Amino acid sequence: MLVLLAAYGIIAFSYLRLEIKDLDLNLKAAYAVSYTTIEYLFFASFFYLSMKNKGFRRLILALSAAFVVFQVLFFINVKDDNFRLDTIPIGVETILLFIYTFCFFYENMKSSSDVNLYNSFGFWIAVGILLYLGVSFFLYILANDMNQQEIDLYWPVTYVAEMIKNLVFCVAIFMYRPKNHDPKKNFRPSQDGIPHLI
Repeated sequence: MLVLLAAYGIIAFSYLRLEIKDLDLNLKAAYAVSYTTIEYLFFASFFYLSMKNKGFRRLILALSAAFVVFQVLFFINVKDDNFRLDTIPIGVETILLFIYTFCFFYENMKSSSDVNLYNSFGFWIAVGILLYLGVSFFLYILANDMNQQEIDLYWPVTYVAEMIKNLVFCVAIFMYRPKNHDPKKNFRPSQDGIPHLI
């Protein structure tokens, strides 16, 4: 899971560093559609790997396949000269990830685990995804219908959402513990009762 999160961070950072303002319509659309698809696949993979319920896992696989097909069809049909962002796919991505988040919380609330949910790695990742998509949802949906002045005024909200997500992901990294982690593993008592911590 941690590797998945690291890969997402590297790819997302690399994508967001690209300057696309001066690109033609097809390249802008390819950039936007590929970023949305990659982001969706990383987040959906997290939920798929985190859930034990086979029904939820099948749902994620089926909806993910449908989403990828939808993305391809959207890219083929992009013709709008005012294209800034793939607003419809982002809306679909957000709704699907909200469904997965709900399923994740439902499954974890039903389980009779001794560990508090907020002490788990997955909880913080799900919260980060939920906050990120929830805060920026309407701005992303309306991006193609806003003028430049409105974009300049409201777009920093998406940066705040991105920062919140990244901070919550950092909390998740600190909460991460492998399943077979044994804190006593490095504790080896000596002959005279003094612990060796190496």
